[in-house]
Amino acid sequence: MKSVPDTRYGEFAVWLNQALGDRRLPPTSIAKRWGWSPATVFGWLGGRTLPNPEKAVKLAETLKVPVIEVLVRSGSVPAESFELDPTQIDYRAAIRAQHPDDADVLIEMINAFLEARVGRRVKRRSPAAGEPPEEAPEAS
Repeated sequence: MKSVPDTRYGEFAVWLNQALGDRRLPPTSIAKRWGWSPATVFGWLGGRTLPNPEKAVKLAETLKVPVIEVLVRSGSVPAESFELDPTQIDYRAAIRAQHPDDADVLIEMINAFLEARVGRRVKRRSPAAGEPPEEAPEAS
């Protein structure tokens, strides 16, 4: 992969190159699917241009990632305009792509971990009125 400038364009290019490589998607297949010029996709990959919001939505659909991720990475939506909770991250698509045989088990494990972690955080941040904060469990 050729070096790209360290800018928003370059960061998007690095992310998109990685996303396409992880999914084994050739850039020309995306262009063909949506009727775009291959030069459009190669412009993103080379860090020369960014997708507009309409193309970002279609790119998210193709990559099976949350639309907001592509919109933020492409600069269409400022990252500061929303807060990302760990339970909102769409890790399922990435796991299914990387580990199709074990995806259900891995997703179940991550869900259990997130539920336990978020539950502990909520209890520690806001104990019921008059109750002491929850103590950490003893190590075994």
